[in-house]
Amino acid sequence: MKAQIGSISHGTLRPEDLCAVFFDTLCGLNEEEYNKILINTTEALMDALNAAAPAYCYFGTHEDAGSDFGFWPLSEAIDALQVQSEAEPGEDYKVVSDHGNVTVFNGQGAVILEVV
Repeated sequence: MKAQIGSISHGTLRPEDLCAVFFDTLCGLNEEEYNKILINTTEALMDALNAAAPAYCYFGTHEDAGSDFGFWPLSEAIDALQVQSEAEPGEDYKVVSDHGNVTVFNGQGAVILEVV
């Protein structure tokens, strides 16, 4: 496809509308550049989602299903936490139920994560 003189979008300034049209247009004009931008955008989105993950969690693929993206517990970080009776005052700790469910508390005793 070759770029044509004239509008590719009108009547909106919403970034989500513009991005969709701009990406579609770029894909038709230069697929290689589109793929580069898409990869960089995906990586930036994943980095931002990971930064927004709950405490003791990460954003990414599930360890057992590489196509299953979401927020998942960081098992190693949770395993490294002390149980309540061994934790220092003010530090995060965990409580493990008889069934193996884990609840993580912050140093003030508020629940910050429950893993069933």
